[in-house]
Amino acid sequence: LLFAYLHKKIKSSKLIVLDISIASSLLAIAIMLKFPRLSVSFFWLLEMLVLFIIGVYYKETVYRALAGILGICIFLRLFFIDYFSDKYYRILGMNLKHNIIIFIFTSLCFYIIGRLIRGKLIERFLVLDKDISNDEKDIFSFFIVLATILLTFLLLKEIKPKWLSLTWALEGMGILGVGFLLKDRIYRLCALCVLSLACLRVVFIDIKGMETIYKIITFTFLGLILLIISIIYSKYMTIEK
Repeated sequence: LLFAYLHKKIKSSKLIVLDISIASSLLAIAIMLKFPRLSVSFFWLLEMLVLFIIGVYYKETVYRALAGILGICIFLRLFFIDYFSDKYYRILGMNLKHNIIIFIFTSLCFYIIGRLIRGKLIERFLVLDKDISNDEKDIFSFFIVLATILLTFLLLKEIKPKWLSLTWALEGMGILGVGFLLKDRIYRLCALCVLSLACLRVVFIDIKGMETIYKIITFTFLGLILLIISIIYSKYMTIEK
């Protein structure tokens, strides 16, 4: 980082990019070596957020690119390491599982980054047409998709099979509500994918292996949710037109 500062003084932009890339990589490796195994994802998330904020503040693409790369590494680490953890933390008198905390925290960070890169606030701050390309905007928007995938798989692991389809439907309804509130198409598309997944599970799995009472409850609530969503969606599309 010191070399990056010195190279900035002599206006050597290529060396600045190289210095910052090396520094952030070394920091990520240091975190992985020094901190406990299950704490790495938390600290990587903090590093990712700091890099993203610095990239926005100083209008530097390299910081935002490094934040995006680190975000992908975090996503992969969650599935290969944190997803299978059964460790508990004692927080406010409650026992909370590590994988639940880290998945929710990561999803929240991904949703925020994906939304910020598409929001009007960052457009005014960065002057979007000059500082952020449409390709970069699309790449960071994909973090919304990654966040939805994380939540969906977390529910798959933590929710009992007989309630899974209904829980996925509620997840889809929540994401859809956020999409309507923020007027963001990606949120709505993610929600429709989750709802489709819930419907497919009902048709191909739940209808065979569940007891009658759970079938009745699941089908009733899923039908009501889909009916409410279809009504809201049709009204929203009419207003939008």
